[in-house]
Amino acid sequence: MDSKMRLCFLIILLFLLLISVLFSQERIITLESRPFPGGHKEDGMWSAISAASDGKVYIGLSTYGNCAHFYIYDPEVDQIRYISNLPEILGEKNKGVRTNAKIHTPFVEAADGKIYFASGSMGHGPREVDPRTWEGGHWWCYDPQMDQLEDLGIVLPQQGIYALVIDKKRKRLYGTSAWGNFLLYDIETGKMIDKGRVNNLRTVCRTMVIDDQGNVFGSYEPYHVFRYDPAKDCIDELNIEFTTDKTIWPVDWNTFRPNWRSVIWDEKSRKIYGIDRTSSLLFQYDPNIGDEGEITPLIQLCAKEYMDFHIVPYATLAFTLGKDSKIYYAPVAQPFDYIAELGFVGGGVTGSYHYTHLVSYDLNENLREDIGIMKVEGNAMVLGVGGATTAPDGTIYFCGAVQEKDEKKVAGKAGGVEPFSMRLIIYKPGVHIH
Repeated sequence: MDSKMRLCFLIILLFLLLISVLFSQERIITLESRPFPGGHKEDGMWSAISAASDGKVYIGLSTYGNCAHFYIYDPEVDQIRYISNLPEILGEKNKGVRTNAKIHTPFVEAADGKIYFASGSMGHGPREVDPRTWEGGHWWCYDPQMDQLEDLGIVLPQQGIYALVIDKKRKRLYGTSAWGNFLLYDIETGKMIDKGRVNNLRTVCRTMVIDDQGNVFGSYEPYHVFRYDPAKDCIDELNIEFTTDKTIWPVDWNTFRPNWRSVIWDEKSRKIYGIDRTSSLLFQYDPNIGDEGEITPLIQLCAKEYMDFHIVPYATLAFTLGKDSKIYYAPVAQPFDYIAELGFVGGGVTGSYHYTHLVSYDLNENLREDIGIMKVEGNAMVLGVGGATTAPDGTIYFCGAVQEKDEKKVAGKAGGVEPFSMRLIIYKPGVHIH
């Protein structure tokens, strides 16, 4: 080969390499974020973010073995306001007892505008503190007009709440306790009724959904649906199975949960949309077909690197339906917990360690879009998010761990590696573009 041919070959090789690099690069989308005031350095958040009808966003941050904190973001003044320290209100601080360190429920809005939620401990706390000192989670009510937070009493002895929905017409809260009991709380009377444990083998239903008739739906193992019918005052363990991909295995068998991860109700179609814990498979559930409804598989919403892979990171709780009839979901590129070390997915599936992707699915067009890897101001990557909500104006809010470069603000290290602090993350469809 003469020198001209070698030069030509080299140019072609470099060109192909450049094209390969360009097309292999992940898309990145830069979003807005807001730090939480007060310097409390909370190290977790699960489900506890909800936008109310007035546009304000209610947020609950948690600290393992310490305190749960309550915040409100007002988009009109672009400010997060610190409301309260729950253990401080309950008189639990500095007593050597397990505290209400977590808010694991969403915030639900009643017809009169009051906001309800529940707190818990879920077994977490310093090892030197006797777990038997844990009295139990509490029901809470926040009145926006009076700007007052009220403790409504203990849920159950030594139990907190995971899933929470509200029946505005009947003025009821429905929740699942940490031991899997289905609970009914009457807002007007303050009476709580324990309907007993739902048939779950190893875990509890983390999220439930309520339809426009007041029927409540949750999941029980393996891959089944239960329904509470308020007209009959009865829980039915249905035979129908929600869709999953059983060829996909969990990264860690300790995180294997054969039930759904998160579900939402679509008022327009009168259907339920959910995501499976293990395979991140999106499914549609029409409860109005037949006696038990009909479930249809749609598409996987995991990070795109895993679309044809048989191991998928544990599904996140960052799942919401936009005003544009698109589902927005934020999967992780590697197994994520705020401070636990969960290891890696093998096989060199992705190089974006602990980064969070933003994925959408258009319900009208049946189209999935990989919007990009999420980062915020200062070139800080979003490491993992624990919840999502849609505001009346269509803004999508996430909350979770973001890379923290200021040592004074670090709350923990994701996977024992990446320093982070908690932030509210703001995505405006059509405004924030990759």
